[in-house]
Amino acid sequence: MAIPAGYIQLKQGRHSMQKSLKHETVFYGISKYANVFVTLLTTSILSRILNPSEFGVVSVVTVFTAFFTILSDMGLGTAVIQNKSLTDEEISDIFSFSVYVALVLGIIFLFLGMPISWFYGDTVYLKICVLLSISVFFNAVNIIPNAVLMKNKRFGLVGKRLIAVSVATGVIAIAMAQAGFSFYAIVFQSVFQALFIFLWNYWNTRLKFRLRFNRESIQKVQQYSTYQFSYSLINYFARNLDNLLIGKVLGSVSLAYYDKGYRLMMYPVQNLTYVINPILHPILSDYQNNKAYIYGAYMKVVRMLSLLGVFISFYCFWASEEIIMVFFGDQWADSVPVFRLLSLSVWPQLVSTSAGSIYQSTGNTKLMFKSGAIHFSTTIALIIFGVLSGELEIVALLVAISLYLRFFVDYYFLIVKGFGYLYGDFLKAFRSDIVIMIAMICTIFIGRNLQIDGILWAILLKALILGSVYISAVAITGQLSYLLSLVKRKR
Repeated sequence: MAIPAGYIQLKQGRHSMQKSLKHETVFYGISKYANVFVTLLTTSILSRILNPSEFGVVSVVTVFTAFFTILSDMGLGTAVIQNKSLTDEEISDIFSFSVYVALVLGIIFLFLGMPISWFYGDTVYLKICVLLSISVFFNAVNIIPNAVLMKNKRFGLVGKRLIAVSVATGVIAIAMAQAGFSFYAIVFQSVFQALFIFLWNYWNTRLKFRLRFNRESIQKVQQYSTYQFSYSLINYFARNLDNLLIGKVLGSVSLAYYDKGYRLMMYPVQNLTYVINPILHPILSDYQNNKAYIYGAYMKVVRMLSLLGVFISFYCFWASEEIIMVFFGDQWADSVPVFRLLSLSVWPQLVSTSAGSIYQSTGNTKLMFKSGAIHFSTTIALIIFGVLSGELEIVALLVAISLYLRFFVDYYFLIVKGFGYLYGDFLKAFRSDIVIMIAMICTIFIGRNLQIDGILWAILLKALILGSVYISAVAITGQLSYLLSLVKRKR
């Protein structure tokens, strides 16, 4: 029997779409890692031009800009991606609503400098907040255009934007710092970044702004977005309460050292899971009614992230001093203990931060909010205790502990409540990883007094020693064949 020509064309069309999506995804991943390099290079240069106190001043305000970004999103971005029934007109209505929200939040942030200046006893925050109100506005109006690009799986275009904007704003910041603009170099970097990203995204989506919009379009995504927004809000406080309290109780210089160690620890987390997460939601949301498929696909991601996290966590712990010195210089030596302790939390973070995309893909943002509420209550208690101790190392240790607790809470809700599977069966997937961890801990303990001349040589030698033990342990536990099978599947 002859195969209909229409069927052949449909099959060829699907194959072409899959191939195009694969290329878009690969390019997006490459661009993310290129952005890591650009960001590290920019930060490394700025850290040698500006001193810790200058970084500390800006670190105080960026906590608030991140908060306003969450307020402006209100969960609408992920809701636009998740809801497949939204029309172009309805998305334009949601975009128009977001512009009004952005304008209000920008004005509020402009005047926020007064209470911040009073709280921290420094009038410099008045000028900084005026400038960053521009950043707040453009970050807010960019929420929906960015969501549309991700919904349409235009990952390659987003990747090009990422590299272009990072390079342009990095050059501007370095030039301004060299010209003596002090911490204003970082402030203007944030402003230009928000502006350039919005212009790029808006040009490529051409959403329509309406002075009067249909409120029913907002109501269509309200329930999903409300729980998403609530979760983002409590997650923000869980992530930033340490910065807020350290800046107030221990001072801006201590905050600068802590923030530098924290941000460096977050690089592998952000640029591994945050490469995967934005792609996971748009792709898996197409299967939101097939939880078994989502679970099977996600477990492959979990196993891969766990294996990567084990090595990164313990390598950063062992080579913490050398890493800080290479990237930021001797003046940031006080960040070493903070980075060393926080690096222990890279493993649980690499795995658990991807859980949010699965909650979103299955439409279960309410469950995600419940999990986040429990995590926040434990985190706030640990952070307050740490700050009151007056020691940055204790704060870092307790924050790391809170991130391990988050891992267990998050996956209890996701696996048991979300998918209806046994929690013990899920945890068994990490048995081999624990064996690998023990092997690496023993190696670090044996080599703890190893003396190596030269920072670069120390970084390379520690990587070689720990890497050899890691690969051997991966092979012995049978995980090497699993990793190789993933590579073969991708090909």
